Amino acid sequence: MKEKKNYIDNIPKINDMKWDVSEDGIVEITVENTGFYNTIAQKIFKKPRYNFTGRTDLRRS
Repeated sequence: MKEKKNYIDNIPKINDMKWDVSEDGIVEITVENTGFYNTIAQKIFKKPRYNFTGRTDLRRS
């Protein structure tokens, strides 16, 4: 018999992404490019190791 999973036992955890908030209120998320194909792209095509994405304006209008 298949054991049923109890979702109440799951414990949420905080995501360990790196992010910064500038003085203007803009959030910048830093994502590291890891993995086999990203390593090849970094060495052959001179791609960056980190991507800076997810820019959002947090100012209240």
